[in-house]
Amino acid sequence: MTIAEAEALGRAYLAAGGPWRPGMLWQVTRAAPLESYHGRIDERGHPPTTGSAWPDFRDPATVGVLLAVVREAWGAPSLYACIDTGGTWSVGRDDFDVVATGPTEAAALVSAFEARPGRTP
Repeated sequence: MTIAEAEALGRAYLAAGGPWRPGMLWQVTRAAPLESYHGRIDERGHPPTTGSAWPDFRDPATVGVLLAVVREAWGAPSLYACIDTGGTWSVGRDDFDVVATGPTEAAALVSAFEARPGRTP
């Protein structure tokens, strides 16, 4: 996943009402010659102080937090993400009902978050 794809995915999550949670890695992309910078949400869960930050789902810990957020949003503690033989990621429930798919695990989970019950787009 490129940094541009990661940023678009992180911003889609935030636009869908995604919360900041402890353990999430955040990133701020800046144009050259300035360097990008990042940080991690601490145990208090305070969001970054800059409004231009986005969660970086290239980070495995942040994807783990995303899975927990999606499980909570769906009220389904057994919700899972898996990859099929063709390379597509699926998010499903214990009844094998696929609720979302995507090209990466994070993309499938963000799609599942966007499709959560009770959300009005």
